[in-house]
Formats: sequence, structure tokens, C-alpha cells
Amino acid sequence: MAHLLPHVTEFLVPSSLDEARSLLETLPETTMILGGGVSLGMIPRKRVTHVLSISALGLDYINIDGDDLRIGAATTLDSLEDTLTSDGRSGLGAITESIKRTATTPLRNRITVGGILAGVGPWADLPVALLTYETTVIIDGARSVTLDSVMEKGPRHVIGNHSILTEIRVKLPSKAFSTFVKVGRNATDLAISSVAVNNRCDKKTIIAAVGGIVPRPVKLFQTSVNDVRQARDDGASPRFMNHINDVVLRRDHRASDEYRIHLTKRLLMDSLEHVLNGGKA
Repeated sequence: MAHLLPHVTEFLVPSSLDEARSLLETLPETTMILGGGVSLGMIPRKRVTHVLSISALGLDYINIDGDDLRIGAATTLDSLEDTLTSDGRSGLGAITESIKRTATTPLRNRITVGGILAGVGPWADLPVALLTYETTVIIDGARSVTLDSVMEKGPRHVIGNHSILTEIRVKLPSKAFSTFVKVGRNATDLAISSVAVNNRCDKKTIIAAVGGIVPRPVKLFQTSVNDVRQARDDGASPRFMNHINDVVLRRDHRASDEYRIHLTKRLLMDSLEHVLNGGKA
């Protein structure tokens, strides 16, 4: 780690959440909270003088109790995918597919769920999918905020410098058809554009979110299934595509703005059709 962060003077491994929070109260803003460690090479070296690891806080867990999915912040993407796949529950396609499309297998074995939410960026595929579910983030084991708020205001602003993202909670639908699609230059590339759509059959609601083209993933819309069906049958599907025109685009040298907007609209249209057809092509 010394060659990655040459200015680090302390590496701390607290054994409890209380101890971790107490340390953060006294540490400078140049402190990095370390989960899986994948982001070490992405941070400007001079900006990190202290490292606080959450590896001993017992935050590596996945609990499914009825329709409540509780994910410890230190849980890796690979562990989450394995658990959800083995659980066999329907309606989780967007979540599992977003994990499969993230980076490479060795990196998914290290990237943590909490890390990808707290350090969200263009590589963050999972938050796009989670935005189409009822997802909340638990901070310091007590404070609960919606994922929508975290993405809208920014993780650093919502979580704060002296707090730790400890858990992610997802209210699993009793019946849903969801999908996640992503386009990059290759299978492991950062998304040029990504789209998640969830047909919540239990609530007769469709939720759509986008990533890649925006600085942080954003929920596009939440509306009734009947509204989407009616628009499709009337040939007015572009009405939902127009939400994409309102997002703030991030800079991307790989493709023009016009191409990325057109691509995202195409992905959204295909995804809406997919979930309306019950997950069939």
C-alpha cells in the first residue's frame, strides 16, 4: 500500500463501530475509509494521509428475511450475486445482471457493496439497478436515508466525513420483472450508457433508472404500468424517452452526446418492452 498511498501516516483497524466513529471524529478530512481496497489506485495520492479499515466491524453479511434484504457494507459483489442466485427469488434480474456486468471476476471478489455506493462514479452499475427497488442506506447503524437521496445529493454530502455507511436494505417485491442493460466498448468497460427497468407487478408500477451518461446514477421516472402500456399502444412511447433529455450528461470522450442520448433511449425502449412482456424477448 505504501507505493499507492505514500503520504499515509496511520493505518487504523477499529474493532467496533463505536470505536470507528470515535476515531473519525478526531481524524482529518484526508482520511480514507477502506472497504475492499479497489479504489486505492483511483484516489489522488496527496489527498490521503490516514486510512481507516472497516474489515473488523462485522459488516460482511447478507440476510434475507421475508421480503427484506439486508446487505452489510463490506459484502463483496460476488458474494451478493451468489446469494441472490442461490435464493432463486424472481424479480432480481436487474440486480444480479448489474453485478455480472461490473468489471472483472477478480475485482468483483474485492469490490464491496458499500464501497460502490459511497464512492459512486461511472463504474457504478449496481446503484442503477438498486434505484428501481425500494432501497435505503443505513449510516452508523442507525440513520436511514433513501438511495434516491444519496444519488441525488451525493454520497459524501449525505453520509458525511465522520460517519460510515454500514448497511444497504432492499425491500424485495413479491412479483416483478426487471432488467439491466449496459453498453461499453467491451465486456468489462465502464458504461457508456446503462439502463435498469423494474416492472413491479405487486404495485402495478414501472421504475426506470440510468447510469453511465450521468455523473451519478439517477431515477428517470416511476409511473403506472397502465400508463406505459397505453403510451406504447398509442404510439407515444417517446414521451417516456424524453426524460433522458433532461438529465445532466457527464463528459465522455468515447462517444458524442447525441449518440449517447440516442443509445440510452434505445436501451430504455427495449427494456420497457422486455419487462412489459414478463421478461421475455
